[in-house]
Amino acid sequence: MTNKLCEKLLHGKDQHRDIASIALKTIASEVTAISLAQSILVTLSPQLIKGITSPVSSKYNVSRSCHLEVSSPLLHNFLLHSFLPQGMSTEIKCECLDILCDVLHKFGNLMANDHELLLNALLSQLNSNQATVRKRTVSCIGKTELIFVIDFPCNTIILN
Repeated sequence: MTNKLCEKLLHGKDQHRDIASIALKTIASEVTAISLAQSILVTLSPQLIKGITSPVSSKYNVSRSCHLEVSSPLLHNFLLHSFLPQGMSTEIKCECLDILCDVLHKFGNLMANDHELLLNALLSQLNSNQATVRKRTVSCIGKTELIFVIDFPCNTIILN
């Protein structure tokens, strides 16, 4: 179920993404069994990291090496959205960061294997052009440092 929700979050339509986001936040808040939480985190963590670290794209972003010469604007937009690879939107990154903050708050101590990977993914987002992404990233980093301080020294953040 978590895999399907992550797929909708990362690649679904806007209304499906909103529903998936709410469902994933609900799962994070309602799961209490540690064994269930661990099995959810195995699938959820990599998907959230993917959503956070994928490049941001605009809706009409075209690679400079790709040239479309189509007379119809409707056909141009169809081809553009159907066949060209797109990165994650800022909204998707922000949703992933919000969910990650909730997950870190509740289950951060269960994510010991992903501490360094999570922190590196978050640190990479501090260079984002989007203020909302940077703000949510700082919130997540705050949650990681409260939880990971024993396992991953703070001086790593200062050095980066």
